[in-house]
Amino acid sequence: MATHTIIEILKTTSGAADPLAPSILTTLPPEIRNQIYEHLYQRDAAVLLLDDYTYGEGLRRRLENLAWIRAHIGIENSVKEEDFHHGFGNCVGLLLSCRQVYHEAVSILYGQNTFSFSRILHFPQNFACTWLSSIGSHYQLLSRVHVEVDGLDDGHSTEEDLLPLLRLIWNNPQVKCEIVFVLSGRSLPERARLRTGRDDRVSWINLLNSVFFTLGIKDALNLRQCAKFSRLVHSITIQKSVGASSFGHVYFFNSDTLLLSKYITRRFDISGHGSELGWRESRHSNLLDLPIEFLSAINAYVRASDARIVFDLDNEQAQGFYVGLSGVNQFFRYQVDTDSARSYNEIEIRMSTQKATTDFNSFAALQRWLNIGKFTDLINSRTWRAQKRSVNMVLMFRLPTPKPIVDLRINITEILDAFNCDDVDSLVIVQESHSSKRDAKPIRLRNLRLAVFLLLSDILEQFPSEANQPPPQIWINGHGNVLCATYPATLSCEEITVPGRYNYDDGPINHKREDRRMETLDEAWVLSVLPYYELVVPQDKSTLIGVWTYLRYWGSTHW
Repeated sequence: MATHTIIEILKTTSGAADPLAPSILTTLPPEIRNQIYEHLYQRDAAVLLLDDYTYGEGLRRRLENLAWIRAHIGIENSVKEEDFHHGFGNCVGLLLSCRQVYHEAVSILYGQNTFSFSRILHFPQNFACTWLSSIGSHYQLLSRVHVEVDGLDDGHSTEEDLLPLLRLIWNNPQVKCEIVFVLSGRSLPERARLRTGRDDRVSWINLLNSVFFTLGIKDALNLRQCAKFSRLVHSITIQKSVGASSFGHVYFFNSDTLLLSKYITRRFDISGHGSELGWRESRHSNLLDLPIEFLSAINAYVRASDARIVFDLDNEQAQGFYVGLSGVNQFFRYQVDTDSARSYNEIEIRMSTQKATTDFNSFAALQRWLNIGKFTDLINSRTWRAQKRSVNMVLMFRLPTPKPIVDLRINITEILDAFNCDDVDSLVIVQESHSSKRDAKPIRLRNLRLAVFLLLSDILEQFPSEANQPPPQIWINGHGNVLCATYPATLSCEEITVPGRYNYDDGPINHKREDRRMETLDEAWVLSVLPYYELVVPQDKSTLIGVWTYLRYWGSTHW
């Protein structure tokens, strides 16, 4: 019977035959060693660098976007993922072999290459500062760093911050590394090239580099002293306009808590193609220099009025409405004279007619005023609801022979969707012969819309073929009662009249019955005919079904 023989394997550790013996590489002449280092670590093209996020998911999405741009717009030079692979990973082990090799080779790696931060990054100059700071003392070995600025706002201005790079230069004055903004064409869309032209872009890059040198090396604006203090200067930007002089801004942190602005801005002028910089002389103080709280108080005083605001649409006049400081410039109009700062009394929109039966010329005068932004903002303001102020529309009848209010007839089709849901509270219908409109009964516009909505529902049920036709004429009397809806006679058919059966003062409405009817109409018309976005934002209100949908979902009818 055979027996198993166990052979014991000796355990040893690997190591150099002679730890004291020099490496073969270190025995070579320095010239040959440098040739080896240059072969391994020197690149003819610029070394493109990017952060981990961009190299991962960010780079993939960016390259996909650039592929689409190349296919649909055009691009000077395509950017591929392999452009960011430089082969340094294959020879990192040599750097770790010994200290002598490391110090000899790293000077070639950092000193003989141009490191470029591509515009494929969203903020290349920010990552440039991060990377240059992260390499520590090796920053002193660098000779050239390029920051690509292709497509920088079409080559005419930059709002990107130059301060991080300037701060790096100011904090390391002994370093001879040249940081240059370059135009590589690596990610500039064709349409931007055609719009600006290469000469314009080259001129802009030359100016940017000259200003950067004047700020960083010459310290023309004496900002180097702020480099060590992160809470003094926030950012530095440069702007160049076609056919105009160039200038820049320095944004200082504002320590004055009384002012709302977080930064104090100083402007400097650029001349001599960027070699000369100078602070712009401070202008004399004016109204704009006051704190916004003071400006708001002044504006409220100037704009104050004891009377109501009356918009006379017949004569195209506004009585009791004071522009205040909003007439000075856009800053006052949008920053000081805001909706929340207004505290007017009631608003009255007034129109008149000399006919007892009228549509007020399709309310064309009202439509013209609604195209004025200030008018629309005023009556649409939510501030009115908070202040419990009213917005009323007064329809004045100036008849040669007075008639009873109940005999007046008004076609209101054109004002059903003229206002947002709760902008106007009520209609007030009066005759000029009356001593005061206080005796007139206000007609709640919300209730009027509800009665019209139910009438249009009747028409959809009785005449489904009219759904995609223009809406009928909706007639009310002077008391606001919805009388009927009419389709005028044509050559092929007689006039169609559908009587109104609902008025808000007739008593409670059977909501359960109407709910079932609305659901049936939704299934028959809205959900099957109109796309979903028509329900979210009504588009076409020129048809019966369009007006019905608007009143149902947006007209504050609560159905």
